[in-house]
Amino acid sequence: MNAPFLKYLAIAFFILVGFKPRAGEHPLHISVTQIDFRPSEKSLQFTVKIFADDMEDALKKKFNYNKLPTNIDELLAQYINDKLQVKVNNKVAQPVWVGKELDEEAYFIYLELPKTSKVNTLEISNAILFDLYEDQTNIVHFSAGEIRKSEMFQSGDAWKSLVKE
Repeated sequence: MNAPFLKYLAIAFFILVGFKPRAGEHPLHISVTQIDFRPSEKSLQFTVKIFADDMEDALKKKFNYNKLPTNIDELLAQYINDKLQVKVNNKVAQPVWVGKELDEEAYFIYLELPKTSKVNTLEISNAILFDLYEDQTNIVHFSAGEIRKSEMFQSGDAWKSLVKE
């Protein structure tokens, strides 16, 4: 295994097992996005995991709020759609908001690209929280059957290919 892959794996491991920093302290600024192609459902399904306080700070900054409204679904959807860009089969695609969950420390944001029966190419641009943290890292995992691919995005990164013809 190469060193960058091990770094992705280690970071993802800490996020997925529920790494809990002390209140108000984040040693890592990270998000993890899982994209699953479901041919039987003809859809690409997205799950974005982001620390709740970081996400809320980004929403306050972007939408100029001192305090966020009670229902922030519309704000979350707009922010994610602005920051997570998708091209499927060389065409820009806009994932549809499905919903969100909030646990003790993180938002799980669910999106979908319905009517996607085939993925010949998949390109992603992920700038989530780059407007808030210079050291932000966004990891994107893609799976389709036995195919697995991961990419890491840092400030200044552009489009990256997860599936090539």
